[in-house]
Amino acid sequence: MGCGFYKSSHSSGKIEMFTGIIFILMVFEPQDEGGIKAYIWGEVEKPGAYRLFGTPDILELISVAGGPTQRADLKKVILIKAKDGKKRKINIDRIMKEGKMIFLTSGDVVVVQPRMFYLLREYLSVVSSIAILLNLAITLSRL
Repeated sequence: MGCGFYKSSHSSGKIEMFTGIIFILMVFEPQDEGGIKAYIWGEVEKPGAYRLFGTPDILELISVAGGPTQRADLKKVILIKAKDGKKRKINIDRIMKEGKMIFLTSGDVVVVQPRMFYLLREYLSVVSSIAILLNLAITLSRL
């Protein structure tokens, strides 16, 4: 049991005392976790959304995503800035050699593209498989 006071709605305006159970409603809203949330797609080991703290740069995002895959073309990484939606092609090899840093802001998206050699190899593999199947079909139709 609790005790409380309230202002009466009667015209006298006097304060009356009441007794009863008091319920306290507490609403907890999620705390701001801090940092920024950036996204990385494409040829990294663990693509996805990452929360980074401090002043993160593009190399940190690639690192926390497990690093580039063997197929990654680090000379043609795309950075899409959340602020204005502009796409920027970045040569990660060059910025690492020069010691430059490209800082990220919340909502930025990084896309690590595959090397052309790997894409060509995959396409040629598909074309080769289709040619083998066609050759087999032609051979079987002649029997």
